[in-house]
Amino acid sequence: MKSVLTEFKDDGSEFWQAEKYFINEDHIMVSYTPGTGGEWFCGFLAQHDPLVKSNTNMQAKRVNANNRWRIKASCIGEMANRYRDDYYNTKQGFNYDGSIEWYKEAVKNAIELGYRVNYRRDLQRLAGRQTITRSHEAWNECHIWPQQLRSFKVITCVNTKDKDTWPQFTSNIIKKIWLHVYDSIDDYKDELKRKLKNKNVDKKRVVNFLTHLGEPYTWYKLQYAVLWAVQDYSVDGADMAIKHKWLSEISDERIANYTVPLPVDEYKIDLLAMLRDHNYDEYKKVCDFVSCTSFNKSDFVRLADEYFLYDKKDQVSEQSLMDILGALSTHARNF
Repeated sequence: MKSVLTEFKDDGSEFWQAEKYFINEDHIMVSYTPGTGGEWFCGFLAQHDPLVKSNTNMQAKRVNANNRWRIKASCIGEMANRYRDDYYNTKQGFNYDGSIEWYKEAVKNAIELGYRVNYRRDLQRLAGRQTITRSHEAWNECHIWPQQLRSFKVITCVNTKDKDTWPQFTSNIIKKIWLHVYDSIDDYKDELKRKLKNKNVDKKRVVNFLTHLGEPYTWYKLQYAVLWAVQDYSVDGADMAIKHKWLSEISDERIANYTVPLPVDEYKIDLLAMLRDHNYDEYKKVCDFVSCTSFNKSDFVRLADEYFLYDKKDQVSEQSLMDILGALSTHARNF
């Protein structure tokens, strides 16, 4: 696939030799803020003809009582898990502006990765049985994958503070990410070990602190324990850091990244509004964009409700999260 990105640079490197490494598949990427329905939406799209035939390996399923869904990683997802630190544009920070300069830096990273790793060979080896992938930062993906595929389209889920879906948006993040409960204490401690891997802290002390925080084994407690350690084992430092983490996740700068146009075929959507309002016309536009056959309206409404009504009930406000963190701080001071 030739994209506008190919106008940035043509140095004769493997990066631009799309015809040599061409993967004869159409790919769709759903870009979304963590916790806001992107993985469910991938699974939803994969039920449509003809996408159902090329996504038999997705295995979309609900994984907890807070309506969090997971899917298997596609070939792009697998590659991102291995190499995103190499090809993401982190040099210019996390504020995406869509500029030529921003993508020149990103493309340079992709070219350099191609010199070190034959990622096209691995991409081809992993390709098949799944052509829909998820991403929290499609702006850091669309400079490297379009050149390798027959077509590459992005659906971006946009949620801004001026929309009436904002309370639902923040509630979903809180319930599905912050209040996520790990299946076992072993999973909990394994995740802690991964987060402490490159940190110069007393790991045994952190495990003891996390144990003190008690059940349930939630994501926010794990984050708090890590922040407590890197803040020199200070509860005051952890309090400040975890509140900053929440505010940064819903900051204007972070949300703005999803509103900036991408240099590939893209459709932006308020997914939560579409599902809540049973907006069949918007749904059909999405289907037209990805070239799939839409369900009839009654089936669309049924599937939308099967997902969205879980989120609509028992919303958690930002103030409730602050109260939860306040209680955690009080308990932490007894360690």
